[in-house]
Amino acid sequence: MQKFISKYGLAAHLAILAVAPLFLFPFCSGNAIANAVLWLSLFAAIWVLMEPSRRLDEMLHDARLRVAGAIAKDPVFWLTVFLAAAAATAFANDGIAMAYDAENYVWKMSAPAAEILPGSVAGSGYLPFAAAIALVVLLQGCRHALGKAARIAFLFVLSLAAGISAAIAAILGLCGNGRILALAACDLADASFCGFSYGLCFLAAICALPGMFERRWTKAMVFLPISLGGSALGLFLFAPARVSSSFAMVAVLTLAVSLAYAGAKLSYSAAPKCLIFCGFSLILPAVFVVLLLPEEMWQAKIAEYMVWTFSTAETENVRAVLSGIASGAWSDNPWLGTGLGSFPLDIRFRADAAAWAVLPPLQKTALDGWRQLLAERGIIGAALFVSPLALLAWTWFHRLAKAAIEAFGRSFHSFVRATNPVCWLGVAVVAIAAAGGFCDVSVLRPDATLIAWPLIAVSASSFPIPKKNADEETTEK
Repeated sequence: MQKFISKYGLAAHLAILAVAPLFLFPFCSGNAIANAVLWLSLFAAIWVLMEPSRRLDEMLHDARLRVAGAIAKDPVFWLTVFLAAAAATAFANDGIAMAYDAENYVWKMSAPAAEILPGSVAGSGYLPFAAAIALVVLLQGCRHALGKAARIAFLFVLSLAAGISAAIAAILGLCGNGRILALAACDLADASFCGFSYGLCFLAAICALPGMFERRWTKAMVFLPISLGGSALGLFLFAPARVSSSFAMVAVLTLAVSLAYAGAKLSYSAAPKCLIFCGFSLILPAVFVVLLLPEEMWQAKIAEYMVWTFSTAETENVRAVLSGIASGAWSDNPWLGTGLGSFPLDIRFRADAAAWAVLPPLQKTALDGWRQLLAERGIIGAALFVSPLALLAWTWFHRLAKAAIEAFGRSFHSFVRATNPVCWLGVAVVAIAAAGGFCDVSVLRPDATLIAWPLIAVSASSFPIPKKNADEETTEK
């Protein structure tokens, strides 16, 4: 048991930290979730430094020194520390609000205390700040402290926790919980869907499946219906048809890569087994939807998929108006934007009578996440948001080039055997996030960020180490 905890305790802590906001949203306020994320970040940081995966014939104290040295030299670490400092500044600089100008008898948007620094609306900066702190720990743990088996364990525990969360949320919805029912309605007035995060965990579960077969984790496979099926249930319930259909298409491609790896690396019977387990796991959400959900609710969900177009003329008119408001807010504040959480105020002050004839009265978000990102955070904030991706992409392409050079002159079959499905998970995450950002603001959610960036980091770290560095392989084969 001690050896098991030493091997996979870090992976479990990192996975629980990544999925914590997704797990707590039915029960807690944003501030309570932020408190939990900060405490979990502390525990996970201790695990990263004290119990990293060990390489072949490596003592634990040597592994600790190696990981600490790698973190100190990692530009991603210093970049995310700077990002956390910027998030802390925006959280503290929270003077943005609606204010009445008694002298001119007009309402206006008040500026933050320090106008030259990033600002936020009161109450909207704490959870992003906590997520930025957690991101520092998660990326370093995934890049430097997880070995081969621990990365598979991270993906499995991540999807398992998400599946449990989806099941609990679904049960609460059946009991009439208003918050859950509002999220399941997927109203475009608040186009931030937690189902996007469940979709990311669904892809992670598919990629972890061949690795579990490879390591013969037969006891853990009992939980696959919760891990894979529960994540699929959360995607179906808490995302509109457009989002879940996009994830379904990417999931089919991800499953094809997983089956190809299982057939090439393990045995010809491994691919059918993976497919059977995957299909069996999807029975759970199907049974829940058909037998437990009210008939009118699941039929309404199914009806969305029967329409070939997932956008109406009315929705496109709303999108155009909101995009115009976001572009106007950004053009007036190009560098720092109008402040974190300020877009609902931008709508109030910038929408004219013609715009209100189109917009719902309680519209909170844009229908284009990238425009809202620029409107609220400006060029500097948007650059900080996507900057970790640039360094993670560099690592991914660097490791891909090494793997390709190592496989040069050998068959494509050998290359497939060498690159497990997790290597390609980062491509799927980036593609789905980049495309989804043009349709809603789900990609800006703290829970989506805490899941997406670590998945990309794990993907980059999963490429095989060249044979000349074979002594650096971890003991967790």
